[in-house]
Formats: sequence, C-alpha cells, structure tokens
Amino acid sequence: MRGSRSLLALACAVPVLWFASAASAHANLESSSPSPSATLESAPRSIVLDFSEPVGLVERSVELFDERRERVAIEAPQVLGNDRVEVNDLPPLDFGLYLVAWRVQSQDGHIAEGAYTFQIGTDARAVTPGDLLAGVDASRSGPGGLDAVRAMSRALVYLGLTGALGTLAFAASAGMAGSRRCRGVIGIGWIAASLGTVGQFLVQGVYLSGGTWSNLVDSSAWQDVWSTRSGQGLIARLVLLVCLSGLVLVSTRRNAVLKTTWWRSSSALIGGGIVVSFAATGHPSASSPAAVASAIVAVHLASVLLWIGGLLAIIFGERTDEVVRSFSRSASFAIPIALITGLWQAWHLVEDPADITSTDWGRALVVKVVFVLVVISFGMFARLVLLADRGAAGLVSVRRLVAVEVIVAVLVLAATSIMVSSPPRVGSEPAVIAATLAQDDIIVNATVTPGMIGANEIHITVVTPGGSLDPVDGLEMRMTYEDGDLPPVTVDVDPLGPNHFLGTISILESGVWDLEIIVQVSPSRVVRLAMDVDV
Repeated sequence: MRGSRSLLALACAVPVLWFASAASAHANLESSSPSPSATLESAPRSIVLDFSEPVGLVERSVELFDERRERVAIEAPQVLGNDRVEVNDLPPLDFGLYLVAWRVQSQDGHIAEGAYTFQIGTDARAVTPGDLLAGVDASRSGPGGLDAVRAMSRALVYLGLTGALGTLAFAASAGMAGSRRCRGVIGIGWIAASLGTVGQFLVQGVYLSGGTWSNLVDSSAWQDVWSTRSGQGLIARLVLLVCLSGLVLVSTRRNAVLKTTWWRSSSALIGGGIVVSFAATGHPSASSPAAVASAIVAVHLASVLLWIGGLLAIIFGERTDEVVRSFSRSASFAIPIALITGLWQAWHLVEDPADITSTDWGRALVVKVVFVLVVISFGMFARLVLLADRGAAGLVSVRRLVAVEVIVAVLVLAATSIMVSSPPRVGSEPAVIAATLAQDDIIVNATVTPGMIGANEIHITVVTPGGSLDPVDGLEMRMTYEDGDLPPVTVDVDPLGPNHFLGTISILESGVWDLEIIVQVSPSRVVRLAMDVDV
C-alpha cells in the first residue's frame, strides 16, 4: 500500500540521517582588515575580507562610506584565492568614522552581505556606528517585494515542471501520453516552467545588483547573471525546455512515436538534465560532498515531480481504474524515495536542529513536512476507499480526494520555493563584543572582533587621568574558558600607540570566555580588570 510504504520510508531514513554530515551552504565573513570597530592611528592602504567559502563578485561588492554617508571612490575589488576579496590602493583618508559595506555571491547563488565600521584617530565621532550603519543599509536595500517576486517565480517553475515533466513521465509509463487531456496539462506546465525560468533570470539581475526594478531590462545586469553559475543553469534549463517542447510536438503528430526507444530515451535525458539544473546550482552544490548532495537533490526532485505529476494526470487525464492503480504503483516508490532524500537534505544542511525555526528556510521546512504528512494521509485514505469500492462511485470518491491532494501538494511546492531562496543556516556574521571597564581612576575600553571561533582581535584603549600624556607602562591579557576544561590562553599584545594596544588570539571553542586585562600603570602599580566574552 502506498501509505504503509511511505511510513516504512521514515523508519528506513533514520540510519541514513544518523550518519549524514552537515555542510556549509552560505558564505560568512570570517575576518577583515581593518577589523570591525578598529581604532587606527593612520589610514589603511587596503581592505581585505576573508570568507568561509569561495565567493564571487557582484555589483557594489565593496563600498566605503565616510561618516557623512558619502561614498568614497575606491578601486575595484579583486578575488584572491577564491575566498579573499581585496581592495588595494585606498585614497588618503582623513580622521573619522568609516563604514565598509560588502556584497558577494555564495556558492549556492545567494547574496551574502554585511557592513562594519572602523575609526581613524581617537577624536570624537560626528555620528555613532549604529546611525551610520542604519543610514547606509537603507541606501543599499533592493526594491520592495523583491524576495516575494523571487519566490513566486520559483514556485511557477516548480508548478510548471510538475505538469511538463511529472505528468509526461507518468503518462508515458501508464500508456496514456497520447491523451488529449494529458497533453493539455503538459503544454500548460511547459508554458509555466518556461515563463518562470525567464522570470527567474530577469529577477536575478535585480537581486545581484541590489538596484531597482529597472535592472529587469538592463543588459549589463543580464551579463552579470550569465557570468554566475546559477545564471548559466537557468539558461541551460530554458534550452532543455525548448528541446522538450520539440519532443512533445512530435508526439502529438504521431502517437506511435511514444513507444519508440529513441523518443523515450531522449525525453528521459532531457528531463534528467532539467532536474540536474536545479541540483547543480542550489544549496547542496555548495556543500560537501557536493556530488553526492547534488545527486540526492536530483533524485528527490524527480520523485516529487513524478508523484505530483501523477496526481495531475488523474485529475485532468483519463478517469479509469487502471490509471488510478498505475499511479498507486508509481507513488509507492516515488513517495518513500522523496521522503528519504528530503530528510537527508534537511539533516545535511542544518548544523543544529535547535536552530531550525531560526531561519526562513527552517520554518518553510517545518511547513513543508506538515503538508507532506497531510498529502500522505489523504493518499492512504484514497487507497482504502478504492479497495472498498472498485466501482464508478469509488473512482469518483478517489478523484475528489486526489483533488485535495493536489491542492496541498501545490502548497508543498510553494514552501519549497521559499526554502530554495533562503539560506539554510543561521548566519555567523562577525559581532563586535564591546565593554567599558573601570577601576579607580583607570578606564579601559575593550572590543573583541569578530567574536567567533577562529582568529580574533582585541582592541584596548586605556584612559588615565593624564590622558595620552600619561601613558601606561604596559598591558597583558589572557583568556580562560568558562568550564575549566582548557588552560588559560595568553593573548599576544602589540602596542599601537600611547595607551592603545592590539591583542590577537585564536579561539577554538564556542562559549563564554573570561578576558583578563592586566594594566601596568606604573612600575609600582598594577590594575586588573575582567569581562566575559561570549563566542
């Protein structure tokens, strides 16, 4: 029975999920120079951004703004070693607050972006870092409704492919591909998939540029999309859809061609290519191992298309007992495969299940799972109805249940389109950990960046009653892990100027660390201060 096999698939998926490994699927900024919230004695000569994975440049990849929110003219950025972005030969910069805003394309085709501030000199700032960040972010945001349009174009593609590929595959296997009704479903599906693919390509230009809706008809934006892997995948998919239309047109003129080996082989090859165009440009293609993850995505999508395409064939195609039984047989394999591969993807892409509701991707996954369970429940009930009544009345009841299944399946595809357009993980963007510590007449301003596992910088400024004219003799730092499993780690400290120090340390464990700052005020006086650093 279709329902019992689907439930069995859940049990079979447990060992697969147990041994699956999580994988990175979105670029994060790991370190930068200048570092976030750094206070520099002199102007930097370059901007260096190191990311967690290979990235690609897009329009406005790196911009520099002064404290008046005016853009500073800088050289075009370059990618070095795939995961490092550099901007060299910066112009002379005056004292003040500056903001670095960056936008890069991750391997999965999504845009990763962020911004941070640094200061040259120790003079009072005209604006706060928060005000500067808010003002620049507003000027760089894309047009309103962009995310919704991207999701709708993807949903249109998925809906179209269920008719163009799913119904075609089921109809061919069930011997009903010559049905005029099925051809109508296939034709409408092909139009929807083609229009959706073109829409995806055009909207991607707006997304990459972060500009306005005018980029929809901007040829330079099209070239930017074409230069990316996701853009090339969209064009390949459109070409394959055109080829598929040729095969469908041939079959409408000669029904006998549907049974020939060359037609079936060509249709399977083109359909497989369309499915692979999704797997080769999405989240799994940026994970490790990419080949295995992409193959599983392709199998998952093919199973879902065959499943929902069969439902459409029952609703709009021939209404016979044999067609329903043929769908039941194919669904008995397609649904378990879709469940196992779908669960594997979720486990593979989500590092911490506790964070699953912290992202749009995770929330859409939860909704999708609920809808899938509803569809399976309706399928089990339809199977029971068919077994109880094999007559015309039973077929009518089954068709009504299948109609509800189709509606819920459309919601499954809508949730899938949201998942594809969202990163599967909570971003690990650099976060400045800042504190002002005081003891007696000594004030210490401390900032830790990026506050993540890996290399970190600790900027320390010491304020004494005499100011910069009364420099301290030295400063030491060490960090201790909260649970005591690790020994204290000494921080390497370099003086940058009077009462200004830079510490560097590599943090290997997440959690709360105790930062101890020992200030040698004079040969006879030592001041100890401490703060918690949540990494």
